[in-house]
Amino acid sequence: MKRLCCLLPLLLLPGCVQGSESFPSLLPRPYEVDAADLGKRPASEPAPAPAPVTPLSDEQRRTLDAAVEQARSANAAFRAALPDVRRGVSAAAGRSRSSEPWIYAQVLLSRLEMARAPSVEALATIDQLLIDRLAQESQGSAGAGTAEIKAARAPVAEAVEEQSAIIAGLAGRIG
Repeated sequence: MKRLCCLLPLLLLPGCVQGSESFPSLLPRPYEVDAADLGKRPASEPAPAPAPVTPLSDEQRRTLDAAVEQARSANAAFRAALPDVRRGVSAAAGRSRSSEPWIYAQVLLSRLEMARAPSVEALATIDQLLIDRLAQESQGSAGAGTAEIKAARAPVAEAVEEQSAIIAGLAGRIG
């Protein structure tokens, strides 16, 4: 029995030394590998064509430029009206709601809102232009124009936010 136990490993040893050609590879098969894992697209899928780089159309350019200029003018008007409004609000602070200084401060705040309105309108125009351009890009009829619109939009949006905060702060002082 001892001899049989010693011979058994010797009988199994030739199975371990067989060539690897007769066994299947443990590597992933081509259909099991993701294209991202290979770092390239499979040969059956062509690479997508790059998006066409088209500048803004003349109409889009005019619309954008007009909206930016409108926002600049409105911001200048807002800034010009601000000192009078601040004085009126300071005079009305702590007064009753029906007092003359309070009513005058409300009128001044309304004028300040009216001075801000073109900035808000310009921002809405730029937002609509951005939406239209994104739609064009998603349909493949235009490309790379949104960055320019976003760059022009940023200072306009910042000015509108600042104007809103100023008006809210002033209105809060007179209740």
